[in-house]
Amino acid sequence: MKLKQNSGWISLALFLLLSLPFVIAAVVVQTNWIVDGKAVSGTSLTTEVGKTVSFGVFVNTNGNEEPWLEVLMENTATKKVSEPSIKVKSGPINQDTYTFIVDYTPKEAGTFKLVTIAHTATDESSDELTLAVKSKPQPQPAEVLGCTDKTATNYNPEATKDDGSCTYPPQPCADGDKDGICDKDDTCPKDKYNDKDKDGVCGDVDKCPENKGVEEKDGCVNNVPTLIFDPAPALKGAYGIYVYYLTPGQNPTIKLTGKDLDGDKLKITLATDGV
Repeated sequence: MKLKQNSGWISLALFLLLSLPFVIAAVVVQTNWIVDGKAVSGTSLTTEVGKTVSFGVFVNTNGNEEPWLEVLMENTATKKVSEPSIKVKSGPINQDTYTFIVDYTPKEAGTFKLVTIAHTATDESSDELTLAVKSKPQPQPAEVLGCTDKTATNYNPEATKDDGSCTYPPQPCADGDKDGICDKDDTCPKDKYNDKDKDGVCGDVDKCPENKGVEEKDGCVNNVPTLIFDPAPALKGAYGIYVYYLTPGQNPTIKLTGKDLDGDKLKITLATDGV
């Protein structure tokens, strides 16, 4: 891309010719930064490592032969001067005017003085720009979800964002019956067997902790009421069977005394041998 001829520099050259008749400015150089394909005003530019910048060098030789361009970079902190690797496009605008378009890719961070020097066989002239180069931004690491609480059992030291998954060891709690269940969650906090007979009565108050549904009033025994037989049976057989030897028409009297404390409802069945 060619830069347009700068009329200010031409005016300056004319001024020098008129005011200094015995001194002829052979070579005139002007350097501008180029942004988005256009020359911009100002001598300073900021970029980053690895990002290519461009600048244009306008050279008026005032009738001298075609110039050649030299570019130097000076680190303002270390004062180290180097010749950067550049790409140059050039071409005459007219017989005396040349434009150099230079691309440069910085490889290190720092502030640099960029010096452009146009040479001819009999003269040379220079101009300066300032380039501030920042370090290339480091890529942000990928976000890692996990538990970031060091007191949790599943703490993830590589997690960068907490995802609410933290778990914690069980906290000590009151356990009066030592059954491994906290009293606040234990239906029978004083019964380590937790209602063994499953009758809804905790063992610490259940007088019959192994007999489901049995009333406690009789000490967990299926009480049989006292039976009084009149007349007395001839014998008592197995399984509580009382046997009478009666003649036809003879009826025994059976009296029951006591209470059915456990509610098992004693049942008496009379039967004959069919005689």
